Amino acid sequence: MIGTTADEGNLFVFLSFLLHKPDEDIYKGLIQKAFGRFSESNPGVVDAIFEHYSLANQRYGNVNKLINLNIDLNSAPFHPFYALGDIISDVSFTCPSQQLLKAAHLFSTNKHPNGQKNVYGYLWSYNHDPKDVMRAYHGCELPYFFGGGDRTQPDSVALGKQVFSYLLQFIRTGSPALPNQPEWPAFGDEHNVLVFQPNVTVATHFKDEICQWWHKNFPKGMPMTTDDLLADEPLVSMVFNKYILFVLVAFNRRPRLAYSVSGVVLLIIGLVAYKVFQFICCCRRKKPIATKLKKQQ
Repeated sequence: MIGTTADEGNLFVFLSFLLHKPDEDIYKGLIQKAFGRFSESNPGVVDAIFEHYSLANQRYGNVNKLINLNIDLNSAPFHPFYALGDIISDVSFTCPSQQLLKAAHLFSTNKHPNGQKNVYGYLWSYNHDPKDVMRAYHGCELPYFFGGGDRTQPDSVALGKQVFSYLLQFIRTGSPALPNQPEWPAFGDEHNVLVFQPNVTVATHFKDEICQWWHKNFPKGMPMTTDDLLADEPLVSMVFNKYILFVLVAFNRRPRLAYSVSGVVLLIIGLVAYKVFQFICCCRRKKPIATKLKKQQ
């Protein structure tokens, strides 16, 4: 069983743009830097990426709430946040996972020539908070896989129980098939994946076209990782971003509590820095005195 979320890359874009806003120029510059080095052996590859991940076709939402973009999204025809997120999702997660599913299906078919199919794929496409800028981001499905979910929302709780039941059945029998539940077909030649959302559905040949394009143009393997595309983030920005995200996630995105804890942490850091500064100053003051005493002796 192999799967991904629908918006894997959004988390990494979010982390990289907490302190500065992404715009079309930044988007194009990042793509040019990540893929431009392949232009000699693969002319037109950058333009093809721009064309497929067209900014005008990207989904967008209320991202102003969490990142200072200063963009009126009601009138904006595009948003580079999701364009970058989709590229990272496809290159680093969706297409590699699809390759693994194909390889596992081929192995299973050769091992069980009688037709037994036991390779399953899924796509997680749910976030209990419709205003969450990251949507179905990397790792957001994990609480549900252990029967969790947002206890204040019946749909979220029901989905958690459903996912947990599928997984238990798969562990016990090698097949997630359950009575009175939507069928979870094997990956098979149709490349089926079960799409987890409040109304579970099945997607066939999910992203086959774009993944075939990536593998055709880069037959030796995917050309980049998340770090390659977002490698220009300053160290201070990276540390700050990861700290803020940790606080937000740890306290379930309760801003007041997060700010309070951040204040306490910063106060402690300030006190420690002050004590270190005092210690260094004291050592420097004592050293000349000790030198003078030695000279007098």
